[in-house]
Amino acid sequence: MQSSSDRGLGLPDTVLTELGRAQIPPEKFAALLSAFGRLSEPGQSFLAERIIKVSQTYELRKLVEKQQFPLPHQQRGWLNRVGASASGLRYLASRSRSQLRAAFVEGRYNRRWATLFCPSFTVSP
Repeated sequence: MQSSSDRGLGLPDTVLTELGRAQIPPEKFAALLSAFGRLSEPGQSFLAERIIKVSQTYELRKLVEKQQFPLPHQQRGWLNRVGASASGLRYLASRSRSQLRAAFVEGRYNRRWATLFCPSFTVSP
């Protein structure tokens, strides 16, 4: 529904609907529209759609830039650590309780890893 101030801008309903969906104030679009001169209703709708699409693309690009994906060498290091953890878990999953105790005593694995596979795991002093 248009407010009385939107009706005074002379924008068609289709344009106002698109602007409302994109949360763009009709006054700002009317100011931009004045730079283009007189446009037909389909021309105004096309311009509104293009501006909305470009602004959404810009916002998405800025969002991706903020995420700062890791560089290839950083990603490789992370994947190597994940691989080492997976190897350790595979080792622990295939061992018996006495083997887990021996690995813990030797210092090869910490208690947290051992308790993943054997919750009642304890090391006798």
